[in-house]
Amino acid sequence: MSAATPETLGAIDPARAARLAVPALVVWLVLHLPSVCVPHLEIDEHVYRALARSLARGDGYTTRGTSIHATLEPSMYDRPLFHHPPLGPVLLIPFARDPSRGVVVGWLGHLLVILAVLDLARRRLPETLAGERALALGLVLAATDPLLVFAGNKIWLDAPVAGLSALGIALFDRWLATRAPSAWWGSAALCALALWTKLTAFLASGAILALALGALARARDGRERLAIARATVVWGGLVALAIFPWLWTFHETYGVWIPSWVRPSAALIETNHHIQVVIALPHHHFLASETAAIHPAIVAACALVLVARTRPTALVALAWLIGTLGGLVLLATTGHSSQLRFATIATPPIHLAAALALAGLGARRPRLALGLGLALVAHALVLDAIVVAQPRMSILGAWWRYL
Repeated sequence: MSAATPETLGAIDPARAARLAVPALVVWLVLHLPSVCVPHLEIDEHVYRALARSLARGDGYTTRGTSIHATLEPSMYDRPLFHHPPLGPVLLIPFARDPSRGVVVGWLGHLLVILAVLDLARRRLPETLAGERALALGLVLAATDPLLVFAGNKIWLDAPVAGLSALGIALFDRWLATRAPSAWWGSAALCALALWTKLTAFLASGAILALALGALARARDGRERLAIARATVVWGGLVALAIFPWLWTFHETYGVWIPSWVRPSAALIETNHHIQVVIALPHHHFLASETAAIHPAIVAACALVLVARTRPTALVALAWLIGTLGGLVLLATTGHSSQLRFATIATPPIHLAAALALAGLGARRPRLALGLGLALVAHALVLDAIVVAQPRMSILGAWWRYL
């Protein structure tokens, strides 16, 4: 049974959409290639590479016994089990002999975000000049997203968790539109993998809930509503079951389900200027930085979606954005680290909303929509040039000097 809605009728043909994605893919590759040629010296990059080597040797999932252990904060790292799930370091194992090449894992995370925006936007945009332009611009915006470029050029977990969760959400949306079992299973698998990368992937679950509620509201009868509700509950149970082995192992090791010690100690705060800067940031740092520093006009474009014909999708995008940023702000209030790169999971709905807004505007004012889209791309490219030229620059506020 198909669940096509007014938003999915007249969707852009997949082959045509793939051709429209080529410029974005070229830009994505150009922005990431230089990261192979620079040293990766940030502390978390050392940690993840050390964990990968430890796993490859069969020495366990810990930094104990590694070459960098003595340089790490004991309260966080002198433990028998690392605090994040192990998928990220596992993906780095093939690059253990050539650590700098491990950065391609971050590239692939960014690529998955682009593919997710492609899949989500294609089904909602009309096969018109305005729709095709909007899709191409939305994808280029996703490819040039400064936060994804920055995080994707590091050996970090942030780009992979954003990509896996975004593509999982896109496949769930595809299942709602087509009822294809492969999309349902693929969505559950990708979202489970996102959680096995970093538990903050859970914050993107607001998008799944919004998609399911929208499908329930559009259902033709009680039988269809029951089928959607049942499949969504089973989907959630399957994803929870998939991550449970890690949670159980963690609980058996420490007696708690999630770590409470992933925060700087008093000694580290006193001696580390970078940490002093981080903890001095306000709790709304994610929201302020995401809107004012990285996407000054894209967030305004979200408002255009609310008055366009794609209102249900706007609500999904907003639930996704608010859920992720709100969750990160809440974590910051409890003393957890509040680095802006954690907000990569909030970037996909921004680019989805931008594509939909540009399509709605383009149907009425095509030149204005094209000019706005190109201006947004130009703004992103300026920041990208800074990020690529200064790969060791801190993400925490250094961009403000260039705005």
